[in-house]
Amino acid sequence: MDLMTIFAASGLSVAAGQRAMLAAFALGAVHHTAYFDLSPRFLWLASTPVLVVLGVLALIELLADWFPEVSELTEVAAVAPRVVVGFLSAAAMAGTVDDSLTALAGSGVLGVGAALTTHSAMQRFRRATREIDDTADHAASAATTLTATGLTASAFVAPALVVPVLVGAVVLFGALFVVFGLLRRSVVRAAGLDDDAAAPAAASASSDP
Repeated sequence: MDLMTIFAASGLSVAAGQRAMLAAFALGAVHHTAYFDLSPRFLWLASTPVLVVLGVLALIELLADWFPEVSELTEVAAVAPRVVVGFLSAAAMAGTVDDSLTALAGSGVLGVGAALTTHSAMQRFRRATREIDDTADHAASAATTLTATGLTASAFVAPALVVPVLVGAVVLFGALFVVFGLLRRSVVRAAGLDDDAAAPAAASASSDP
């Protein structure tokens, strides 16, 4: 497995940790272009019925993430698809180079690790944005879709760009985290509370009839 294949598999696996169905849909769809060919054991991903289902699921995943009330409920349910798609993403990308079952399994396990690590980090980030307001959470959702799309596109078209896109994603989410943190503190101060008093006050308010 060469370095570009590793970049491509890693980029798509990280994208799966953000938007699982988008990554799965891309695997099948890009097979019909000049940029990528699935190995025979993964050709089912490129079939029309599977692509239709994955396309619908990708849209549902995007819409569910846009609404904070729904996305909180889907956090746990989203783990399984990310495990499956993380495995498929890395294994399928490696499968065009080396069809050894051992190599595919190893690639798949690494893909699962990348997807779950990304998913865990994104969960913590999104919980922080939900504490601010819907605008912050919508901005975080849009940033997640943007980086997942960038990683998916670069994985197929220009694997060498995966690392710069990853760095850019880290910078983007870091900047958003700082901005959202400042906004949260300003909201707390405007309400006449400090950070230590904010949580008890919120708990007290939620317990009032």
